[in-house]
Amino acid sequence: MKKTLAKLLIAGMVGITVGCSEMRKEYSDIKHEEGIVTEWKYTPEQGGGNGSPTIVNVGGNLGIGTGGIGMGAGGMTFSPGYSSDEYRVTIESKDKTYFEHGDKEVYKNLYNKLKKGQKVDVSYKEVYNAFYKDINKDGEKELVKKIKIDHKFVDANPKDSIK
Repeated sequence: MKKTLAKLLIAGMVGITVGCSEMRKEYSDIKHEEGIVTEWKYTPEQGGGNGSPTIVNVGGNLGIGTGGIGMGAGGMTFSPGYSSDEYRVTIESKDKTYFEHGDKEVYKNLYNKLKKGQKVDVSYKEVYNAFYKDINKDGEKELVKKIKIDHKFVDANPKDSIK
């Protein structure tokens, strides 16, 4: 997180100092790198609980809730008591950690074709902030600077299936 923030700040400063008129996010062609599956976990769907709100010390003084009596800043929590299937696969490589976040189908696909400790071929794209400046009145632009800010995971496949 700190690295990404630092890169964005640097990118912003470069844009200001070189007099750019436009910044675009651009992606490289697909690249490949060897990695290893370091986490491979499945948590099945879980139900339970009554799904009712639990009041926790609303006024910030002494409070009573389902957890007992206590003091605190106050607030209200809601626990639905249900969670869906969760797949988690982490692939690490020499310089990067690929952790596909948010797309349940991507996780499920990776979980079904990979195993913990397995060597894999990771495909990814590099993400850049590209800074352009106007070079004439017709709207033509010239690339001034391109800064790599991240990588975007594409897929991972077992090394033994690569031909």
